Amino acid sequence: MSAVLLTLVMVVVAYFVGSIPSGFLVIKLATGKDIRDYGSGNIGMANAYRVGGAIPALLVLLGDALKGALPVLFARYALGLPDLAVLLVGLAAIIGHDFPIYLRGHGGKGIATSLGVITALAPPVGALAAAVWAVVIAIWRYASLASLLMLTAASLLMLGYERLFLGGRHPLFILFAVALLIAAIYQHRANIDRLRHGRELKLTDKTETAE
Repeated sequence: MSAVLLTLVMVVVAYFVGSIPSGFLVIKLATGKDIRDYGSGNIGMANAYRVGGAIPALLVLLGDALKGALPVLFARYALGLPDLAVLLVGLAAIIGHDFPIYLRGHGGKGIATSLGVITALAPPVGALAAAVWAVVIAIWRYASLASLLMLTAASLLMLGYERLFLGGRHPLFILFAVALLIAAIYQHRANIDRLRHGRELKLTDKTETAE
């Protein structure tokens, strides 16, 4: 099978893997609730914490991250696809999370899945970016702010990682990380507006119905 055909197959597979709605499934199984009807209405980890608590939220985080990491790892190491193909696979997984076929296109914002992709590409970058997220959450409790700062850090860290450890051979990784940051800013534009006006939900805030 040619590399082009393998890439196309993996892009399709990654989209369907990314479409698996971890947040919806975990919260439905754990509480019987539809996560979309509570808190922010998002199916991501932060809203899973508001609706179901810490353990379901961790399961959602793990599931969403693995959706991004596993297709990328398979494409890169099992199939040996080139960088551009691997990044297309990662992008497909993120798009699947954001616009899942199983929920008629109403998904999350792709943060944990993006982290999974970044970690599969450059494990130290993923680990340090996740640490930035944790620190911001511990101090300010805003998941949206933590997500944006995490991807900002990932872009800067990827630049250093690529130069220091990859010998300048993978410049597409840097562009990819920056593209994920830009996409996250777009996805969080309403959150940014609420942050500016002091109306953003904190991770620990609970509301009975979705905004």
